[in-house]
Amino acid sequence: MIEIKDADEFDALCEHAGNSLVVMFMYRPSCGSCKDAALRFEQLREEANRTQARVAFVRHNVETDYGDTSDLSRMHSVRAVPAFLFFDGGAMVRRLSLRDIRRLTGPKPFVEAALAEDVRKLRSTFREVLLSRAPSARS
Repeated sequence: MIEIKDADEFDALCEHAGNSLVVMFMYRPSCGSCKDAALRFEQLREEANRTQARVAFVRHNVETDYGDTSDLSRMHSVRAVPAFLFFDGGAMVRRLSLRDIRRLTGPKPFVEAALAEDVRKLRSTFREVLLSRAPSARS
């Protein structure tokens, strides 16, 4: 998985990716929800590799070394993490933010169901974006 440091690196990656879908995971190292989302992101990457989908998976820390918000996260108006951005040809086509697990309250089954729903949402969004790029099977 590629770690993108700034907008210039991201632009170069998009240029190199050509017509591949680019999925960016935006996170903060101190974010507990991001750590869980990173596992889900890795599972998604492995699934895409198994199916040989043309997808580049990258991640970006939204905090700079000085604790400021990164230029790349400001450019894409990311205010909450974890966030997943989907790019086609360098243009963002979809954005998905997950819930902050620290704010989920209630009985354990409720919290687990909410997290499972977020995982389903991530997978379905990924598949939807990927399929929308595929050529039509209708002739």
